[in-house]
Amino acid sequence: MEHDNIPWYVSLILSWLPFLFWIALTAWIAHLLRNTLRTKDGRTLAQIVDEYAREVKRSNDLFEEALKSPRKPWPGPLRKLALVGRP
Repeated sequence: MEHDNIPWYVSLILSWLPFLFWIALTAWIAHLLRNTLRTKDGRTLAQIVDEYAREVKRSNDLFEEALKSPRKPWPGPLRKLALVGRP
């Protein structure tokens, strides 16, 4: 079959078909990944990572603050329990 016998619209469709298929496949994979990377309550993976990073930073700040503050004596009856076994 020669190329001269093919109508122009068939030639156009056949030449653009792989490119259009590639665009459709890319869009479908992007949609699939976007839905996969969400939790059941609708949060994205990026939101979860940000929330976790904030919590780790807050914990580190509290830990550093606890290390910097001077130790206070234990109040009341707990002081006796804290001193048990110490010389």
